[in-house]
Amino acid sequence: MSTSTGTATLWNRLKMHWVGKNAVPNTGTSPEAVGAFEVKHGVKLPADLADYFVRLNGMDLEAPAPRGKRFRIEGQDDDCFSFWPLQRVARASEEGRPRQAFEGAEDYFVFADYMDWSWAYAIRLSGDGLGETPVIIVGGTKDGSPLPLARNFSAFVELYLRGPDAIWIPKAVGVVK
Repeated sequence: MSTSTGTATLWNRLKMHWVGKNAVPNTGTSPEAVGAFEVKHGVKLPADLADYFVRLNGMDLEAPAPRGKRFRIEGQDDDCFSFWPLQRVARASEEGRPRQAFEGAEDYFVFADYMDWSWAYAIRLSGDGLGETPVIIVGGTKDGSPLPLARNFSAFVELYLRGPDAIWIPKAVGVVK
């Protein structure tokens, strides 16, 4: 699995951000686990997302919240965002409260959420890995429509690193870059 120095630096910045926000980064998963996920779901992860899972594999969702943090649930950063490990990632059509039923939901995979599923973040994946991989916000809107947020996973992470307002649902409308 090849990666560029740029994405390796991005994942290092993300890890340090999580530590600064009292979230516990997981150790990476194996390339074999990424391959098994791809086979199970009939998709090919884009290189940046596959590399992210091998290097970080999301947050430890069982890590207790630090004392004195209001509205904080275990497995979240101080701003109440959770990035899921690969084994928790699921199709948007099979995930959520209620299940997501927007057109194309079966092509999107939820990989993170805000405040224990007030809304979540999903990426479009395809079987050949050649298509566009936009990230959208699912759930949390009055009409249930997804909101476009970023052109790919790396762009989503860059937005997240700017601060919570960059990916928080009321502020995110029209953010796609």
